[in-house]
Amino acid sequence: MTTDYRDTLNALIDRGWEMSRLGDFSYMRNENPKKDPFFIPQKDREGRQIVLLRHDIDHSAIEAHKMAEMEASLGIYSSYYVLTSDVAVLEKGEVKWWGDPKKQKEGLVLLNEMQGMGHEVGLHYDALGHHLKTGESMEKHLRDTLGQLRDSGLDIQGCAAHGSRILTDLRRGQRPIGTDEHITLDPRKYMSYNIWKDREVDSFEYCSLWLEDFGLRYEAYLIHLDWYYADGHTGEHAVKYPKKFAGLEASEIPRDAAAQGQVMQALFHPIKWKGRLD
Repeated sequence: MTTDYRDTLNALIDRGWEMSRLGDFSYMRNENPKKDPFFIPQKDREGRQIVLLRHDIDHSAIEAHKMAEMEASLGIYSSYYVLTSDVAVLEKGEVKWWGDPKKQKEGLVLLNEMQGMGHEVGLHYDALGHHLKTGESMEKHLRDTLGQLRDSGLDIQGCAAHGSRILTDLRRGQRPIGTDEHITLDPRKYMSYNIWKDREVDSFEYCSLWLEDFGLRYEAYLIHLDWYYADGHTGEHAVKYPKKFAGLEASEIPRDAAAQGQVMQALFHPIKWKGRLD
């Protein structure tokens, strides 16, 4: 069973979940740096079931803008993370919206309009994959990208990692053509968010940056969660964990499944809901 986006949100709300932007909270730090370093304080969770409503913009901002308008009409405000570099696109020699000056200008206008509606706009990044493919330092790539976004008027406070093909291949033990010849590390560590020292990753040379040095308050993947809900490549969407409820769509989740004080992150890619945003 697949539903349109409005029905999915209403099903979660009907089960007691409150929609929030990821940037709405002042996250506390976990004392153990090897665990999820960020968590929502108990005082902000007490008596509530919180959904951190997240959208990764892997393509054009047009569908994201439509989703943002629909959410705002329902009084819902969420977080949108914009991708400006995709190694898979570089390999194909394609030029997406960020590489086209006209489309980039138009996209930034749409993103600023979304921010004006009340939504949060953050960075969806592939700094490690970009570095391995192009040789450009992760720090320079992040600073340049954040600078362009912020100079356009966007208040970027948070980020969410992009799972690029190059890193997926490395985790599978493959070495894509054109990548660094000195890749000898544990392939399982090649996750975009493992570049941040905010969560300690043993023996991974690319774990070298701090979020605060880039004016970032959090990384979406490094926030402690009780539930994770996400869409897939073929338009399906369901609970990913807890395992007890994995595979259930929002309307199928038992009404008493969640406890007060629990946190869900729900990830919806706007492009995957094209035609289902009415």
